[in-house]
Amino acid sequence: MSLRFVEVIDPLAKKHVSVTPSWQPSGSRIIYLDDPHHPLSVEHNEQRGSADLALELWESDRLVVSGSGLLWCNNEILIDPRFMAEYWRQNLTGTKWSKPERDVDLPIRTIGAPVISALGWAANEVYGHFILEMLPRLIWADDALRMEGTHAKVLLTKGFPSSQLDALKVAGFEENDFEFFDPEVERVFLARGYFPTYAIRGRRNPAIAASLERRFPNPRELKRAGIAYVSRSKIGFDPLRRNCTNEDALEKIAQEFGAEITHPQFLPWSKQLELFHSRSIIVGLSGSGLHTSLLTGGSLCIGVVGHVNLAQARIAGVRGQRIGYQTKIRLSREYEVPLDGFRFLMDALIRAARQPVV
Repeated sequence: MSLRFVEVIDPLAKKHVSVTPSWQPSGSRIIYLDDPHHPLSVEHNEQRGSADLALELWESDRLVVSGSGLLWCNNEILIDPRFMAEYWRQNLTGTKWSKPERDVDLPIRTIGAPVISALGWAANEVYGHFILEMLPRLIWADDALRMEGTHAKVLLTKGFPSSQLDALKVAGFEENDFEFFDPEVERVFLARGYFPTYAIRGRRNPAIAASLERRFPNPRELKRAGIAYVSRSKIGFDPLRRNCTNEDALEKIAQEFGAEITHPQFLPWSKQLELFHSRSIIVGLSGSGLHTSLLTGGSLCIGVVGHVNLAQARIAGVRGQRIGYQTKIRLSREYEVPLDGFRFLMDALIRAARQPVV
């Protein structure tokens, strides 16, 4: 069966809540960038972004959900960019996270209770997509609905990772708040479905920041101190991602600057959150290991080794964090980080952390 598409959600749903983005400058501040002409300087200093990034919650009684959050109406896939990231549209078929050619023939089960669908590309497996694409819009949508007295369940896939379930529970959701479906054998029709748009796409939106601060407050008893280096060295070589070949040398240099070497991916969720709440500086290779900074406040300094995308810059903007980058690295499946450049980054982070947050 050939796939057919619907370009926009408007005829299929009605807008339930809309929050206009803030046009005030982002709260982030770049404290070190080894290449002043790097596009990151534009992202921070000029705050480029589209004018149509309102945060919206749509309500529909016509949409079916499959896989990692594909939305359907009459067997046509919704490809509205507010609900499907560009890279998902470009990789719509042929990956383990997006199989519309399989989903289109699956039976449909109806769920009558109010349900929020905030699943997104690989969010049911990959931590970075969960923390950036699913969690912020889910908690904002839940806040918006609860303010008007509506209690909606959260749509999750069968086998949703326990660590990410723990994160949702820390955010205030309980076991009976989850509605599970098996994407291998079924699609689900949401008779009372709520669908939040992507939340972190550019400009700072104070509604997202407010929801994050309510759900993940910085404990008053934790005072920021010390440096943590977030290491991937225990993960091992992965042919599907970028692999740093000299991270052991980075760890030794970080320790020279007084850093503790941490492996948060092996810690319980509560301990991961405590780590990001309690350190003054957290530094590591570019990637999802640093993304937990989305859940902590603005007095944190983040050091990013390598540059892949704007995700960390946008997190810093949402939470008002200071951030430094080492970008002069030839990223590939196997790459080596220049050690002198890493020393410069560490020195800049320490000097910045000594300055009061303004």
